[in-house]
Amino acid sequence: MAGVILAAWFYFVGWVYSYFYFRFFHVDIFEIDMPVEFVVVQSTSPIIYTLRHYWYLLLIFVLLIIAILFLALRNKRSLAAPSRQLLTQHKRGVELALAATVALILYYGGLKVAKVAGTEQAQHVWSAEAPEIQFSFAKDEAELMASSRLGRANDAYELRYLFATKDFYYVFIAEKPRVKNYIGDGMVFKVRNDAIDSVWIRRRGGYADAP
Repeated sequence: MAGVILAAWFYFVGWVYSYFYFRFFHVDIFEIDMPVEFVVVQSTSPIIYTLRHYWYLLLIFVLLIIAILFLALRNKRSLAAPSRQLLTQHKRGVELALAATVALILYYGGLKVAKVAGTEQAQHVWSAEAPEIQFSFAKDEAELMASSRLGRANDAYELRYLFATKDFYYVFIAEKPRVKNYIGDGMVFKVRNDAIDSVWIRRRGGYADAP
């Protein structure tokens, strides 16, 4: 049971992280077919973010739980028989109250950290040197693309790779928007796989055909 709850929490954190990451680029997470294991793996980013920035809060939380358990055990031994019997009768309620408190902390803590981590990672991808990408469009699409904002950005090597699905490539323009830390609606594009002949992605080490 504990394993199922922990797995659900990892999925929740990974989903929230992915939601705010893609929202920064105006990508609807519901149109992306993300496998369950991908979402769970994404939860590692908020966890690493927490360990890096809020390790002291985690330490305080762990020490607090240890202190509560230690005091509860010591007080239980020193209680008189009637009080000990009363505590035993309400043991289930105490356990539920403690579990609810931990659940609320994990929920709101996971929500907050995943939101911040997802947004900051998106800002980093946008502002840092994301992989360059260039398309060779199919003949029936090349003329249409030549006069479009996407086509001009493609010819000027301004496109940056965001991610890809089995049907689309998601790319954005490297040009800096006027509003700080905000990507405009016209700077992110979804390119159909059947509209291109080939793709090149410039990673560290040079150009390579996209997978």
